Amino acid sequence: MPDRGKRLTALATIAAMLLGASSLDRPDSADRLAALPQVMIWAWERPEDLEFLDCSQVGVAYLAGTLTLTGEEAQMRPRFMPLLLPPECRSLSVVRIETYEFEPPRYTRHQRREMVEEILALLRPDLDDGLQIDFDARSSEWDFYRRFLQDLRREMPAGWPLSITALTSWCLHDDRLEVMPLDEAVPMLFRMGPDKGNIIRALRRGRDFRSPVARTSYGLSTDEPFPPLRPDRRIYLFNPAPWDERALRQAIARVRQASRSFAGWSVEPARDAIARFQRSQTSLGPTQGGAFVSLALDGG
Repeated sequence: MPDRGKRLTALATIAAMLLGASSLDRPDSADRLAALPQVMIWAWERPEDLEFLDCSQVGVAYLAGTLTLTGEEAQMRPRFMPLLLPPECRSLSVVRIETYEFEPPRYTRHQRREMVEEILALLRPDLDDGLQIDFDARSSEWDFYRRFLQDLRREMPAGWPLSITALTSWCLHDDRLEVMPLDEAVPMLFRMGPDKGNIIRALRRGRDFRSPVARTSYGLSTDEPFPPLRPDRRIYLFNPAPWDERALRQAIARVRQASRSFAGWSVEPARDAIARFQRSQTSLGPTQGGAFVSLALDGG
């Protein structure tokens, strides 16, 4: 009978090799995503002439197609409107997912397979730098969405980043993004609905998003106010009208101002205040003092 210790060692070695191989894709894709410009503009379904871009500073996330889910089917409508980009421009393909209310999707394995096939047929790995999925999934659709993203990630070109747009409530209030095979989730800080006031107040108090994949970027729209922005985040900008040089210049100036607003109440003064509080409350027990510090650093 073979030595049991040797068998366990061999199994552990094989498992480590498999885990190592499976973890290679994400660092490669994350590095590729990190190499994108700090400002990305969304180019939606309309004619866009973006040849004025300084591609060392700005990239483009363009709508490549809209995938409609109906019954058992997934129907792709590719982009029809012209898009002009400088040849050196860094870009992400964006696929918008919608559901057909008169024949709701059945959310089956077959439908997930069709979705993946339709998206893969649309990708341009030789020209683009990654893929972004835009889907406002309801709570009842979340399990299906998670499984779809897992299927998609397995089939995507090796080293290709996978990004999604994310409702701000997903990023602030729960851990659902932790189980997603993502390089980036872009919190959409516009069209936030009835919870907008609470979200903006939380961000103004310094609260950050729970999942690490939601802490690398912001999604903003030029027709809404910008909240204070952490200056280390990539910015995705939406403009309701076609982009031109003036609109982009104004949007970037607003981003810089919003970043300075954040810096105006930087973490250092907050830490100084906490230190002063701790010095003045030496009689407090560790539980009381620790609870205060935890709340202050979390921005709650």
